Amino acid sequence: MTRLADAELRAAGLVLQGVLATTGLTLPVEAARFRQLLVFGHAGRRIWQASSARSEEDDRLDRFSEGLVVDFMRRIDLDDFHLLYPRDYLAVDLSELGERLGWQHRSPMGIGVHPEYGTWFAYRAVVAANTDYEPTQERSPHPCHTCQARPCITACPASAVDEAVFNFDACSEHPLGPASSCASQCLARLACPVGAAYRYDDEQIGYHYRLSLVAIRAYQNRR
Repeated sequence: MTRLADAELRAAGLVLQGVLATTGLTLPVEAARFRQLLVFGHAGRRIWQASSARSEEDDRLDRFSEGLVVDFMRRIDLDDFHLLYPRDYLAVDLSELGERLGWQHRSPMGIGVHPEYGTWFAYRAVVAANTDYEPTQERSPHPCHTCQARPCITACPASAVDEAVFNFDACSEHPLGPASSCASQCLARLACPVGAAYRYDDEQIGYHYRLSLVAIRAYQNRR
């Protein structure tokens, strides 16, 4: 078996490339017939820079990532595959996949933290295919367990970040307040020292949190 490590994808920003067996995973019927899941993620600023000239649409990173991965599947001469994510946001539990791959640990901020990249990474594509790559088995210590200062907890203006239970309602309500300090950024996330060298630039942060604010408003309207 060979390890999934494509240089072209990495150069475009998809530095996280992992493989899981589909056995034991809850998947749509269209994907369950395949042997493996290929999971791709970005970290840091590279994918934002690589995609900057392609589109100004809200889904620019999704479309760019999908194009990269579809091109990769063709480069390895596979036409029979099923792209689960980002085409269907509910098709897979990305956090579960990340924990199985060893890419993330649960943090007090309610989001996954990577041992090297901190919170400055994201899942960009998941593909089901009959490939024969070596399964990914990355294991690393939880970075929060050696963090004594816990700056993410004190930096959160909504008091949503907690070691015991993350307060999602407080987190989703505070950005909608007048002159909120976290409408276009997460102060807790910015305070986390893990992976600080990979922190997104201001433009990229603004892009992600603009979309996050749209999702938060939609969530609050459904309540």
